Formats: sequence, structure tokens, C-alpha cells
Amino acid sequence: MKVNRCYFCGRPGFVLRDMDLFSCGREICESLALAEVRRRNRDRRPMPEQQLAKALLTSLDTLEYALRLDADAEVLEESEARQIDELERKETAHVLAELHKLERRWPVVKRLTVAKP
Repeated sequence: MKVNRCYFCGRPGFVLRDMDLFSCGREICESLALAEVRRRNRDRRPMPEQQLAKALLTSLDTLEYALRLDADAEVLEESEARQIDELERKETAHVLAELHKLERRWPVVKRLTVAKP
């Protein structure tokens, strides 16, 4: 069985935002991994944390819609649907807060744009 190793220190790690970038979770390795992900995404596409936040909010909307359909079809009781919705909202808010902490801690370096004559 192949153990995925941290890209920076060689300890056992886990995938960090990119398919081939592994990090062990130590603070220094996480900061280096975040810098590497940003380096890889230098083109004008949204940053990976923005893409993740958008995907989280989209999935929450999809879940809320599915719960509403299930409640209308009486697959779930109203209390069950409300409980699932509240739990998902809490978890999504927690993940978004963690993303915002990362963005504040390691801000994106603004790129200089040179006007073409």
C-alpha cells in the first residue's frame, strides 16, 4: 500500500486542494502548500479558496432544494429536514470561516498589471 507523503517534509500526508500536492498538516507545510497552490494558479482564474467557497455554497443550495422536495413529498418529516438543514448550515459556516482565516493569514500577493501602449 502506497503512503502519500508530505510534499515538503516527507511525513505521511493528505491531499491539499490539488490532486498531486500532499501536506502533513503542520503549519509550515500548510503555508508552503498554500503558496504552491497559488503559484500554480497564477493565471486569471479564481483562486482555489474562492472556487472551494463557491462550491460549498452551491452544494448547500442544492441540499436545501433537495430537502424541500423531500419534505414536500413527505419522504422526510419537517423536523428532520430542518435538523439536517441546520447542521449543514453550521458545518458550511465553519468551513467558510476556516477559509477566511487562511485568506487573512496568507493574503494573496497582488499582481502588478502593466498597461500596454
